[in-house]
Amino acid sequence: MFLDQLRKIRDCCRNPYNKYVYPLSISGKPDWAETVHCDSRPQKDGIDIVTVAFNDERLIDKQSDLVKKHIRDENYTQIIVDNSTDKGKRRLIRDLCIRKNLVYVPVPRHIHRLIATRVFGGALSHAAALNWAYYNLLKEREMPIILFLDHDMMPMNDYRISEALGNQDFYGVKRDRADGWYVWAGFCAFRFAALSRIKPNFLPIMVKNTFLDTGGGNYPVLYRDYNIGKINFAPAKIYRIRKPEGNSKRDYSYHLDCVQVIDRCWLHIIQASNFAKIKGKDDMVNLVLDNLDKIREKINHAL
Repeated sequence: MFLDQLRKIRDCCRNPYNKYVYPLSISGKPDWAETVHCDSRPQKDGIDIVTVAFNDERLIDKQSDLVKKHIRDENYTQIIVDNSTDKGKRRLIRDLCIRKNLVYVPVPRHIHRLIATRVFGGALSHAAALNWAYYNLLKEREMPIILFLDHDMMPMNDYRISEALGNQDFYGVKRDRADGWYVWAGFCAFRFAALSRIKPNFLPIMVKNTFLDTGGGNYPVLYRDYNIGKINFAPAKIYRIRKPEGNSKRDYSYHLDCVQVIDRCWLHIIQASNFAKIKGKDDMVNLVLDNLDKIREKINHAL
């Protein structure tokens, strides 16, 4: 009962707190001394694939290899937007980007430090990093299509982002809630023209009594104006890759034993950053990364 009351108080504070966070999330110019391979004014005729990194260079290494192997759009740039909290990890990810000729842009440290993630959840830091990337980099680049990816999203089959988006203004996995809906921020494509008409906001928000997670702030400024029945969304399916070993909580079993397949192509290693410090999660991530080919074969057989 006491915890329920605390949650209600927290939810009542979300939107006022987000109004404070929003200007922080778009403040601070890129540190060009630390930025690698970045052209802020490229030829505007392609796709920006934007991956938010968080304290794990292995995922960036594997994802970038698979993006090069499977993405079939003719002109794209993968940008690693580094929201890592660990300085050592930032160095490792930057060095990796130098070696692999990936664009590397570090998120200012205040984006994470000034946001009360312990109270409002780690999604707030991720969402703020997306806001910062859009307003301080992507808005100036003006690439026609932007795809945002979590660092634990691995393409397993050939894929064309432009075909998936089609003629729509956005595309991704729909998250339905009682008083609203949004597109999951871990895999979402947008037409720049649609974003440029509004003030995008990826921060979580409350709509009436409903919590909309990362990306939810775009509901009142973007999603709400669309006929949901006429929009194609990416299908998503959960697969159990190993049997639970005495896990009593469903949520822990879900995080430890399952992966998600999105649009019949993308393998989502659920919460691979393990910011919640779930025991055994790091071993599960290693298991998946070491057996991607076998997992791909099993999933393709099941599709």
